[in-house]
This record gives sequence, structure tokens and C-alpha cells, in this order.
Amino acid sequence: MSAEEWLAERARIEQAATDGPWIAATGAYGWDHDDEATHVWHREPIGGGTYKALIKIVDNELNQTAPEDAEFIADARTTMPKMRAALEAVLALHWGEPYAQGPGYCAECEHLWPCGTYTAITEALT
Repeated sequence: MSAEEWLAERARIEQAATDGPWIAATGAYGWDHDDEATHVWHREPIGGGTYKALIKIVDNELNQTAPEDAEFIADARTTMPKMRAALEAVLALHWGEPYAQGPGYCAECEHLWPCGTYTAITEALT
């Protein structure tokens, strides 16, 4: 999968999901008897929020819930679109331009194409 395909798939997933921000909160909120479970909410959990998921991830060794995992899932809804947009913006700047310094140079940094910036990003995403 190319970097462009990877970014397009992240965009598809993002657009299909409920808008953020999401938050993670631990506790029953009066209707669930599992005080240890971590809930993922769209907006605020009390007074207007929409319940999205109950995350009860258990550490097999300690048999304890892991609310930091639910926090990570909720945080991803807000941060992934920003990270994807940043990567797309950088990749849009760094592209092979046949006439920048001659054939085979990056249009932004004017290093040989593919430049280090483009290579670092695309290798990390593929």
C-alpha cells in the first residue's frame, strides 16, 4: 500500500466516523453498574453526550481495566485528522519537479528526487 493509499484509507475511516471530539471517562454514570469500565463519549458524558463505546480492556496478568487504552481510542478521533492533514500538506509540497533544478529534483527543497522528507514519510506509512 502506498503512502497515498494509506492516507486515503485513514480519510475514509475518519469521514465514516462520528465527528469529534471524543472523550474517555471511567464510571457508571447512573445507568451502568460497571464502575471500572471506561466509556468513550462523543462530547460530554453527562448532559448532552452520545455514548459511543464501552471499553473494558483487561490486563491479563493483573486482571485490571486499562482506561489509558480507551483514552487512546478517544484521542485518536481528534488527533488522526490533524496528523493526516499535516502529512498530506507536507507531501503536497515535496514532489518531483522536472524543471526545479533540472530533471529529478524536489520542487520544495530542491534536493534529488525523491527527497529525504518525502522518503521518510512514505517509508513510515508503507
